[in-house]
Amino acid sequence: MKKYLSILFALVLVVSLMLVPAVVSADGTPTIDGTLSSGEWDSYHLGTSVTGWQGGMSVDVYGFADDTHLYAAYVADMTQPGWSVAAGLCISANLDYKTPQSASWPDSGYTHISVYGDGFAQTDGSGWNWPDGWGNTDPSVFTNRGIEYYVGEPCYGSPYPNTAEIKIPLSLLTYAGADGQIMLGGQYWQYDWATPFYVNLPPIQVEIDIKPGSDPNSINLKSKGLIPVAILTTPDFDASTVDPDTVAFGPNEAACVHWALEDVDGDGDIDLILHFKTQDTGINPGDTEATLIGYTYDPLNRLIGKDAVKIVPKGK
Repeated sequence: MKKYLSILFALVLVVSLMLVPAVVSADGTPTIDGTLSSGEWDSYHLGTSVTGWQGGMSVDVYGFADDTHLYAAYVADMTQPGWSVAAGLCISANLDYKTPQSASWPDSGYTHISVYGDGFAQTDGSGWNWPDGWGNTDPSVFTNRGIEYYVGEPCYGSPYPNTAEIKIPLSLLTYAGADGQIMLGGQYWQYDWATPFYVNLPPIQVEIDIKPGSDPNSINLKSKGLIPVAILTTPDFDASTVDPDTVAFGPNEAACVHWALEDVDGDGDIDLILHFKTQDTGINPGDTEATLIGYTYDPLNRLIGKDAVKIVPKGK
C-alpha cells in the first residue's frame, strides 16, 4: 500500500507542477522579479549573445515592446568559463539601448542602465549625460523614471545572480525619436561587446481619411487617376510633422505624387493631404480597407493609419 501511495503522490506532484501557470502581471506581461518562469518569456526570445571573454560567455536575451514599455530579460549561462571570472570581479550587467538606428555615437538616442555600476545616462551629442551624477545607483534614480528592474549580482550571492529583467517606459528610450526599432546592446556581464538584438516598436496610430468628403470611399481599380488621402491633425498628433517623402499607401506601398498642408476637415487646424496613383497602390478587388505608413521628420517616429474602402464597380 505504501508503494502505491508513494507512486500516487509522485503523480500528483508532477501534474501539479505541470499546471503551475507562468508568473505574469494582471495585464498579461511578465513580472519583473528575477525569475523567468516557464512560458513567461519563451515567445520573446531574441537569441543568444556569445563572446569569447575569459574562455567563453553566453547570455540568452529576451525582449518585446507594447504601446508604453520595453520589456527585456537576460539569462547568463553560469556553466561557461567566463561566468566564474565575472562573479569574481563583481561585474555588473550594463544594459544599453538605442533608437533611432540612424544615431551614430555620441548622437542622442543611446540609453545606458547599470543599476550596480554607472547609473542612468543618455547621450546628448557630446557623450554620456548623467543627470543624477555618474555612479549614482540609488534605486530612486531608476524607479522615479518609471523603470522596474531586477538585476542579479554575481558576486554577492543574490537569489538569481545570472538573471536580469527590466521594464522601461518607451518615452525614456525614444527621447531622440524612434525608427520602429530599439537595439538591445551593452555588456550583459561580459567584457566583450555583446551581440545586439532588436525589438520592433508599435507604430504611432494616426487618423487618415481616404477620399475626404466621400462616403463610402469608393475606388475604381481601373482608374488612371489619383487617390487623395489625408492625414488628420488631432489633439494627440500634428500632421505637419509628417515627412511626405516617407509616406506610402496600399499593399504596394505607393509613393505620393504630390502633397499639401491644408485644413482638410474644416476644424481649424492644418492637415496633410497626399495623392497616390491608383494603379501604383496594389489595392485588390476584395479589399475593404487600405493602409498608409510613413515617418515624422524629427524626431523620427513610425506611423500607420487605416481607413475603409469600397471597390467599384463590384465584380468587374
